[in-house]
Amino acid sequence: MTHDRVLRTGAAAIALAVVLKIFTSVPLPTKLFNAQSVSRWVIYLETGRILAETVPATQATEPTPTVIEKEPPEEPRRLSFSPSDGELVNIRSSWDCALTPRELVMEPLDWDLTGDEPTVLIYHTHAMESYTPQTGEDYTEEVPFRTADLDYNMVSIGTRLAELLENAGISVFHDTTLHDAASYNGSYASSRETVEKYLAQYPSIRLVLDIHRDAIQPEEGVILRPVAEINGREAAQVMIISGCDDGTMNMPNYFSNLRFAAALQSSMEGMYPGLTRPVFFCYRKYNMDLSPGALLIELGSHGNTLEQVSYSAELVGNALVSLLQQQTAGQ
Repeated sequence: MTHDRVLRTGAAAIALAVVLKIFTSVPLPTKLFNAQSVSRWVIYLETGRILAETVPATQATEPTPTVIEKEPPEEPRRLSFSPSDGELVNIRSSWDCALTPRELVMEPLDWDLTGDEPTVLIYHTHAMESYTPQTGEDYTEEVPFRTADLDYNMVSIGTRLAELLENAGISVFHDTTLHDAASYNGSYASSRETVEKYLAQYPSIRLVLDIHRDAIQPEEGVILRPVAEINGREAAQVMIISGCDDGTMNMPNYFSNLRFAAALQSSMEGMYPGLTRPVFFCYRKYNMDLSPGALLIELGSHGNTLEQVSYSAELVGNALVSLLQQQTAGQ
């Protein structure tokens, strides 16, 4: 018995040596001839028994946590312009402003219209102002060129402007209160309460726009309608009003408002030459003391049509969106 076992063991060793000799010159996977597989083969040759392969247990390792480094928040971008932008600014002033339009435009704007909370407030001190009625426009005028119908007065123009800004991702609150319904003379006091309420409710508001129309009537029976042809269509011309302070008006933000007026006019004229009338820089508050981004914007006059003014509201919206895009790009 012992003799047979010795013979089998010797034969196994000789066979193993021959196999190793044959395959040493051929590159094979390391798993084919590891220590465990060679031992199993030798035992098979010696005893005739087949041993199951033992799979070593793998040691569990805890996953390495992923560390995500947070980038520091970006500082608000300041919107600035080149000297050539100042050539597009035209200011009619009742006060001797120390800066030229070119210098005004080069003063950077410091506001951000991004975010989920409202950043723009649109309202109407003279919401009932309307335009020259056209065929097919069926509405009631309380007095000539004034109506409570929201589809034909200034509220409709504010709605159009708000839609343009909202479509560009700017959050807008549009107040549709008819502040001049009860009393025309008390309309600014009424709208002031509205603006103060929303500024307290939404500190995120950066721009406050009071949308009006003008009334250009140099003499009895003569009504002017300021029009510019933009891309083959008639657009009512736009005039921005910005209040100034000689030290007695209590308007700490007046210069910021004027910079905004200059920037907006530059944007409108750069995109749509002829759209604007000169910025009117005058001794008037018009509630512009409530915010550093407050303006009164007159779209057309009572001689214009609603269609002309609606188109102008679209162009004004495009110009405002352009300012936002420039700020986002860091220009």
